[in-house]
Amino acid sequence: PPDGALGNGDGGSHAPAPTPPPRLPTTSTGALSCLGRPTPHPARLATSLSTFATAGPQALDLARPPHLFGWSMGGMITLKAAAMFADSFDRFAVFSGGPGSLRSQLPSLEILEKFLLDDTMTEVYRLGTLFPLNTTSGVEAACKYAEEMQYTPADTIRKLATRRQLEALIEYYFSDTTLDALASTQQHILVVGGLWDPVVPAINQKLVGQVLPSAWMAIFEDGAHGAFMQHWDTVRELLKVFLHREESELLRG
Repeated sequence: PPDGALGNGDGGSHAPAPTPPPRLPTTSTGALSCLGRPTPHPARLATSLSTFATAGPQALDLARPPHLFGWSMGGMITLKAAAMFADSFDRFAVFSGGPGSLRSQLPSLEILEKFLLDDTMTEVYRLGTLFPLNTTSGVEAACKYAEEMQYTPADTIRKLATRRQLEALIEYYFSDTTLDALASTQQHILVVGGLWDPVVPAINQKLVGQVLPSAWMAIFEDGAHGAFMQHWDTVRELLKVFLHREESELLRG
């Protein structure tokens, strides 16, 4: 079976990393990635998801529905898929994503000003949205990320993509009802976030945990928008348990 593929929810693109990204646990059902590029209007997103939910699992030719993972905007799309097409997938893992709802908290005012008003931004500031630079582990993760991803925050195309993504995120929160729909899903969802996330505040992941009949959650106290990367060893072990436990054991948590 294929390795799990983690969807990148970041706006724009990086140069190829010189070292391979961490490998997700191999499972008997395989996994699909969910890309979080600038998201279309919710009505068009529903149509795209319908096609994806049908074509993706069929393309893998698996005996059982695959798992679905997503980061950032990709995590939001993963939640949308869990609400609309739960039967097409087995289990869901959401990294720093939030549900469409008026109850979801918007990015911090500083983030909105920096990206939507085209304010000046340093490399250190941009990295600080992914990793808390007031902690040793956050600084170490930021340095590793910048080196391996050949990080270039001055890339104008990348910044434009991120701005459009934030605009789509705001519209998603104000015009979507994924949070309400999640209350009726019976599928299992793992939600991972960082307490210092200025892009998708941790309260949004906690909202998901409050409405789901069966939720697994990990909020890292020293994590930000890239918490799953900063704490990858822990997240990887958590994924192994979450993906391999029997249905009855998942219900007990």
